[in-house]
Amino acid sequence: GQLLESGYATRGGFMPIPNPQPLILAVLRQLADGAEHASAEIRGNLAARFELSAEDLAQKQGGDSRTFVNHVAWPLAWLNQTKAIVRVRKGIYRITVYGIAILEQCKHTHEITLKELRALLREQPATTFHGVDDCMSNSFSGGV
Repeated sequence: GQLLESGYATRGGFMPIPNPQPLILAVLRQLADGAEHASAEIRGNLAARFELSAEDLAQKQGGDSRTFVNHVAWPLAWLNQTKAIVRVRKGIYRITVYGIAILEQCKHTHEITLKELRALLREQPATTFHGVDDCMSNSFSGGV
């Protein structure tokens, strides 16, 4: 699809905005503490981690949608769809037990593809995850 092009050409050369798939694990790691996190906070942390400038963050792709906002929205949607995270309410996400299991399996991995995420999902017993009930509680203290 168009979203998976390898970067965007700009006046100054190549823009460092990461594509959506490489952000899957980065987004999941933002939620590793088991607390609830707002999508804006997740984006802010990732923008700092990838050292994106204000100009990068203002970059738009077709119409009014900001490239980086979209590129973080996709992994959030995929992780929610595969039950690795749960949308507690609009714009607020929390990791599930399954998400913690993925992080454990991928702790030495820099990124996973959507295909790999779905493969990991198939390896999990479907009956163990029921969405919100399987969220980590805020008292979760185990390291990831």
